[in-house]
Amino acid sequence: MADFIRLFFSGIICTYLFFVGMASYDQNFIKKYISEPALGLNTFFFLIQEPPFFNQWWFNIPKSDKKGVVTYTPEKTWGDYTIYANTNNNEISLIDLNGTKVKSLSANIPKEKIAYNDQATITRIFLDTTNPKNLYAMFWGEKNTLNHYGIIKYDIDLNILWYNDLKFHHNIEFIDNNTFITYESVYRNTPHPVVPQLTPPYIEEKVTFLSTQDGSIKRSISLLDAFWGTEYQAILENLNLSPSDPNMGDGDLMHPNTITLVPKYIAQKYPKISNQSIMISMRNLDLIAFLDLETEKITWAFLGPWRGQHSTKFLENGNIIMLDNQGNAAEGGPSRILEINMDNLAIEWEYTGTKDTPFHTPYNGMIDILPNGNILISETHSGRIFEVNKDKEIVWDYYEKERVETWGTPRIPSVFNAKRLTKQQALQLIKE
Repeated sequence: MADFIRLFFSGIICTYLFFVGMASYDQNFIKKYISEPALGLNTFFFLIQEPPFFNQWWFNIPKSDKKGVVTYTPEKTWGDYTIYANTNNNEISLIDLNGTKVKSLSANIPKEKIAYNDQATITRIFLDTTNPKNLYAMFWGEKNTLNHYGIIKYDIDLNILWYNDLKFHHNIEFIDNNTFITYESVYRNTPHPVVPQLTPPYIEEKVTFLSTQDGSIKRSISLLDAFWGTEYQAILENLNLSPSDPNMGDGDLMHPNTITLVPKYIAQKYPKISNQSIMISMRNLDLIAFLDLETEKITWAFLGPWRGQHSTKFLENGNIIMLDNQGNAAEGGPSRILEINMDNLAIEWEYTGTKDTPFHTPYNGMIDILPNGNILISETHSGRIFEVNKDKEIVWDYYEKERVETWGTPRIPSVFNAKRLTKQQALQLIKE
């Protein structure tokens, strides 16, 4: 009994010292991890690592010694500049098609409310489609807990116009001059009636409408509620706290990643899709769904020949194109670009890597459809951005030049997304 008492009080003392130590490192630690408990032992393990901790989302061992532009066919490319951010320097970079850095601007991430703020980093950047002189960025941090800290809006000089540090993630889609939508992760500590089989805590995902003027929330739609009472309600019955991909973490039920406004020509073709709908990509379910923004209900959902998809978009021919992260079983790496016919879910075109130039980003990654039909691809975990045409030729290929060395091993920063610009667009965004 005496031994048990000694162990019990030793545990209390060690726990107290741990939290005191973490609080001395960052005063926000206790607030964040008592009010928003981490999910799973894996997360807890990474929390107690000494910063900085290099992980597969931030930095990877390079697959080759390639740096900068390794392929460039000027007559087959589109645009003049590429804008992107990597996970190392918290800068937004503008490079020309020769790979020369034309501009590099500090992202000035707000750190007042961020525990482990030295780990916060810019992940994705978005051009304001309603004002070419504004830019939005998502910042992400806190080691391997994968908390998304929010959205920053910048002016042309990268002065912060506003920021919202709730857990917004992955994507921004503009509704009009005053409103955009994004995803918001909310930790539930109480049961949700539509998923009685799940024991909290877990993540409830929401489609959230924000003001472009000040970043305030206008309204939110719970994706759990959106499935309830529809013909796709069975999706809720099959949700569980341990996704099929163990790296995504306990409680990450859906992991939505892309929001795409449905164009009128698509809505007119398919009775299940209204003019006020968005297409949602749910990575952990390998699912594509359509959400009516007026009724706030899912009207159509389907699976297909993809796995862990990102960056779903519409083409002018009515097909869907996406980055299929883990669906290729043939040579060339697990990732591929798919063009899917929505009528029968048949693959009408695909791009895969080759033995000599493989294509693989296990998570994340984005595509940008260029005006000439080419596709700009962000291969996140290779720190690579490349452009392919419909003949499946790589016409431009760039590898991030930076390397970060940890424990004697060089690693390449991740690149989550990139955007190709004309010279005129670049000058509108970043003045000389």
